[in-house]
Amino acid sequence: MQHKKLTAVAVAVTVGAAGVGTAIATPGSGILAAPVLARGTLEADHSHHEHKRHKPVKIKLQRPSDVAVQQVTVSPGGSTGWHSHPGPAVVIIKSGSLTLYDADDRTCSGTTYSVDPANPVGKVFIDEGYGHAHIGRNEGSTNTELYVTYLDVPVGAAPRIDVPAPGHCPFLASAPSGLVTAHAVTRPLSSGAHANRRASDIRCRERSRRPAPPVRACGGVNARPRQRRCCRP
Repeated sequence: MQHKKLTAVAVAVTVGAAGVGTAIATPGSGILAAPVLARGTLEADHSHHEHKRHKPVKIKLQRPSDVAVQQVTVSPGGSTGWHSHPGPAVVIIKSGSLTLYDADDRTCSGTTYSVDPANPVGKVFIDEGYGHAHIGRNEGSTNTELYVTYLDVPVGAAPRIDVPAPGHCPFLASAPSGLVTAHAVTRPLSSGAHANRRASDIRCRERSRRPAPPVRACGGVNARPRQRRCCRP
């Protein structure tokens, strides 16, 4: 008897919750169009860096900063050229395939993200940005369509930074090639007048990635020179 009472209460609560959910629903109105431009899945081993696979993705953004969305179509044999980004970039491969190479990988071993034509859901990877140099190549036989969302871009700055080829990969081209289309879908600007400060922070952050200066003798005692702290935490 007690079991029946508990069941009845549970059913009543469920029905009541469903009724409340229906009552507070607020359907949109006046929306002329709302297409989903691209959709992809971020796999568990999302990172093309071995030591970062299966780890959570954490993105920290500065304010003010820009967010830009770009559609890119690369023909077979084409590439993005070697480049980096001022902040993280979320890349959805809607169709085709893209092979990503890191400038700091001296083995030049690429990671390929391929989309099954029969599956409408694409592939996703996240580039860490902040000076991380890389190149994307279409090594397939069909066009590759990408949608890239650039985050933490300094206000008014370009979301792409060209870099020279690292020299240890057989393909040396730094400039993009085979780009059928590469246009910005939208770019909302954040308010504020701190673009120069943000750009300075990025340059400082990139300098901090360089190897520390060698240990030198100072007054007969080995001591490392004091490093300037020019970056914000």
